[in-house]
Amino acid sequence: MKKLNANLVIDLGNSETRVLVQSGKTKSGLIRQQLGTISNKFVTVEEGYEIPENYDEDNTIVFETPEGEFFANGLLVEREYESMSVRPTAIEQKQDSKVTMLTLQRAFFEGFRLLAKMNLSDIESLDVTWTVSILLPPNSVERGSKVLYKKIMGISEFNYILPEVTLNINVDRVRFFPEGFAAYIATLMRRGKVLNEDFTHLLQSKTLIVDIGAGTTDFFVVDGMETIESTKSTIKVGGNDVSSTIRQELIKQDIVLPESVVTKGVQEGFIKDGALKIPLGKNIVIASKNTANKLISEIISYLEGTSMSIRTIENLLVVGGGSLKSEVEGVEPLSHYIIERLKSFAPNIQLVGLPKEYKGEDPASKEINPRLLNILGAGILSEG
Repeated sequence: MKKLNANLVIDLGNSETRVLVQSGKTKSGLIRQQLGTISNKFVTVEEGYEIPENYDEDNTIVFETPEGEFFANGLLVEREYESMSVRPTAIEQKQDSKVTMLTLQRAFFEGFRLLAKMNLSDIESLDVTWTVSILLPPNSVERGSKVLYKKIMGISEFNYILPEVTLNINVDRVRFFPEGFAAYIATLMRRGKVLNEDFTHLLQSKTLIVDIGAGTTDFFVVDGMETIESTKSTIKVGGNDVSSTIRQELIKQDIVLPESVVTKGVQEGFIKDGALKIPLGKNIVIASKNTANKLISEIISYLEGTSMSIRTIENLLVVGGGSLKSEVEGVEPLSHYIIERLKSFAPNIQLVGLPKEYKGEDPASKEINPRLLNILGAGILSEG
């Protein structure tokens, strides 16, 4: 057995969960790390469920929970059982959700898989002592950390059916980081805790951080490196509001399509009703503006109940799916419509750009995917 110490960083999303594994160091002294993404859709299967021929351990995972239930995750669920799948919702807090525990079991397998890849080993040959770091909404960290800490420290092993393996789970420490603030850290600095010079002005100013997920949006204000606690909140408006608005408009036209089809259509700029291709560009712009207006209305309303005036805030940082650049012609990222609306309340607030990827000491021309900022920031915080 190969004994290793490793960090397992988990960003529990609504549509997908990101996993970062850190262990050892590169020749330049940076901590070695590997990033993975897993689906948050699970379906119950019977004990002894026979996997169809088209699916194997490269694309599908089947596992038994500590309670003796059996679940599948991966391509099998996406293709065959999507309408029957369970997934996270905006109604339930992460620490109280059964799906969170399913995701954690899946995330540990992904952690072992990534670590085995980093060490050119197979997962059964690894004896790992994990430090686990989990991202939670800012106003859930205090209670959520207590609940999840107890659950995680009570795990001793996980049993997987596909592939057939039982993994010993040895967790030495569990840490919790607030979503949004971790993304702020990844904007301010890069691996090795080196400051990004283009963003040092944030340390001398107030920044409104808006972290847009699929189902919810977290927001709060930081003054330099200090979070202003009274400004932390979560609202049930997210990126899915864009696709759900468009889906409702299509239903009014008697075009009834599954949610997943419309979501894909928003990404591609069109849907197909049978053989008919229907462009969605104008619909996406209207729905994005409506979603941005809802977000800003709720944020302004909440901040008015605190001692924070929106006109005292210099910067706006939008992370999560809200900063993703659209591939659809004529459609801007949601952050564009948010700053456009926000400037009617605070005309001099500035939108913070996204940091560049780094290769060694040199910045690349490519910006970091805003969906990755939280987990990359948690990775920086996990460096010690």
